[in-house]
Amino acid sequence: MISSDDILLISASLITLAIIFLCFRYSKTFARINIILFVIYSAYFYFYLYFDKSAEAGLIWYAALLLTTGIQFFLVTTVVIGTIIKRTSSEA
Repeated sequence: MISSDDILLISASLITLAIIFLCFRYSKTFARINIILFVIYSAYFYFYLYFDKSAEAGLIWYAALLLTTGIQFFLVTTVVIGTIIKRTSSEA
């Protein structure tokens, strides 16, 4: 059964992934780098979140995954919004 923690992590990951795919419209190189980074750290953190059975290890991996996903989301969103503003101001 999927817990509410899992739903939060999965939705945060999907929203970040959607923003990265939106970034392909503005900078393909930046989007490719972010896809690679996203896949690497997500695979690493999800693996240890579900398969490391130490005492409080799950909470550490959960927090690390949520924090890195949040940081990447805000960085990519800032770049996309900045690019949109720059393009619309140069067209006017």
